[in-house]
This record gives sequence, C-alpha cells and structure tokens, in this order.
Amino acid sequence: MGADLAGADLEGTTLREINFQGGDLKGAKLCNTDLMKTNLKDANLRGAKLNDADLTQADLTGADLTNANLRGAQLIQACLKQATLCNSTLRDAVLQRADLSRANLQGAHYTEEQLATAYASWSTVR
Repeated sequence: MGADLAGADLEGTTLREINFQGGDLKGAKLCNTDLMKTNLKDANLRGAKLNDADLTQADLTGADLTNANLRGAQLIQACLKQATLCNSTLRDAVLQRADLSRANLQGAHYTEEQLATAYASWSTVR
C-alpha cells in the first residue's frame, strides 16, 4: 500500500523519482512541486492542487485525479493511461506527448489545442 499523504501541504518541494504508487494524496497541496519522473500509478489524487507542478515523465497510470487542479502543470511525456480526470482543470497545462490512452476526461476543463499535442487512442478516450 502507498503512503498516506491525504491533505498534506507539499507545495514547492522536490519529490523527483519518488514511488507514490497506490498512495493517498487526496486533497494534497502540490502546487509548484517537482514531481518529475515520479511513480503515481493508481494514486488517489482526488481534489489535489497540482497548479504549476512539474509532472514531466511522471507515471500516473490509473491515477484518480477527479476534481484535481492541474492548471499550468507540466505533463510533458507523462503517462496518464486509464487515469480518471473527471471535472479536473487542465487549463494552461502542457500535455506535449502525454499518453491519455483510455483516460476518462468527462467534465474536464481543457482545450482542443492542448490535446492536439498529446498522444491518445482517441477511440477509447471517454
């Protein structure tokens, strides 16, 4: 089982290449946090504040990002396969070469231009 950091204030910290797989980060404050190459597979990030966070090459496979704020986040080459992004804010996030295969984007706030630079199996994105 992953770490329990629900509601933690980790704003502005460096958490590069840490294994948070299956962790509970529900409602955590991760604004301006360096999460480059971090393992967040199957992590609970519901309602997390990830504004301007660097998630470059992070693995968010199966992560729950429902109601998360990812405004301005760097998601370059991030893996978001089967991630749940329902009602999340992705405005101004950089999704260049991010993998959104089978991600659930229902109700998420983003622009078509943002998704144009991401990789996805569009027939399976909900």
